[in-house]
Amino acid sequence: MNYKLKDIITTKVRIYLYSFSFLSMFFLQTYCTNICPFIDGLLPEQVFRNLGFIFILHIIYREVLFSTCRAKNTNIPLPRYGYYLSMISWAMAGLSAFTLHFFLYPDFPVGSHLKLLSSYIILGAGILSQLEYIIYEQSYKKIAKDENYTIFNEKLSKRILETFLVFTIAPLLTLLLVVGRYSFDGVIDIHVSKEIFYMAVIMVASAIFLVINFKNLLKEDTKVILEDIINTQKEIIYTMGEIAETRSKETGNHVKRVAEYSKILALKMGLHVEEAEMLKLASPMHDIGKVGIPDAILNKPGKLTADEFNIMKTHAQLGFDMLRHSNKKILQAAAIVAEGHHEKYNGKGYPNGTKGEDIHIYARITAVADVFDALGSDRIYKKAWDDERIWSLFREESGEHFDPKIINIFFNNLDEILDFRDAHKDQII
Repeated sequence: MNYKLKDIITTKVRIYLYSFSFLSMFFLQTYCTNICPFIDGLLPEQVFRNLGFIFILHIIYREVLFSTCRAKNTNIPLPRYGYYLSMISWAMAGLSAFTLHFFLYPDFPVGSHLKLLSSYIILGAGILSQLEYIIYEQSYKKIAKDENYTIFNEKLSKRILETFLVFTIAPLLTLLLVVGRYSFDGVIDIHVSKEIFYMAVIMVASAIFLVINFKNLLKEDTKVILEDIINTQKEIIYTMGEIAETRSKETGNHVKRVAEYSKILALKMGLHVEEAEMLKLASPMHDIGKVGIPDAILNKPGKLTADEFNIMKTHAQLGFDMLRHSNKKILQAAAIVAEGHHEKYNGKGYPNGTKGEDIHIYARITAVADVFDALGSDRIYKKAWDDERIWSLFREESGEHFDPKIINIFFNNLDEILDFRDAHKDQII
């Protein structure tokens, strides 16, 4: 499901965000007076008046950004997009504070106004935006429990790197600003300031070096673990598909071929690579409902009676019922395929008589892949058809049984499909 920013920016989230902004005023008052002697010369009520005005502007900036900005890059996870908007809003608040002070206190040096801006960048866009990022993540997890955005979509290693650097660099910059202020007052000797600056540079450089190395190690470990999980899932899914095919005396290569044909057709239809890969994983379970069909019907060598065929047709609904309760995307896709792979483009299929493009694209693609492989393979009730006979049927059934667009793509990419079929033929025993 494609969630939008408004789905995670709830009333509760807003309360958290504006509470952070409000509480930050009190911290900023102390922070600013400690880093800048000119701001320290203002009365507390003057400082709070200015901060209060910027606080109101900040709320307006946030609401405008939340309501008008849309993520153009769909690969950016929603919590990260909210995080970017938070940083922008704090930077805008800082620029507003800079402008306000510049006009209210023209006698202050530009450095004083820049230090005020730096406080919004360091504390707001730096530290507080990281805390707000956590709020966005928690809000997102409540509505999208099936989204594993913290692995590679979100890049966990990148997340750790950002957080570590922010919470390392921000305090050091704060320390340097404070030291610079008291150095300006003559309280701290310039040599002490230089030594502290030197140590800060060494610490930041060390932190960057360690974090980059840690990030690379974590990324490699995560990649290995993720690949192992994915391979395990693939094996389980193929095994489930093979169980159904074995009961009907069909081979495991059938589900592998259907899976690959489905992926080829999906890619040529313009589906995203990730979606095509998911269909490849899901399509082997198109006949999983056959586990609920009696052997006497499933493996009957002759033609089925009308009653027997009606029982056989229930495997589509059985498969859907078995898989539909899962919240995993692959199994949800498998449920769609199991239910719809016997629907026909003209609406005369089963179990629901769905017609045309109302049939899910996954089911329409799998139907072509499944029928092609089934017709070209020996079954207990028939011999394999020759290719020309299959081509003739596909042309006749284009727009009737099958989606004509998929049939066109099938013929346009026949060489690639046949290459895979020839490399994965059933073993003759």
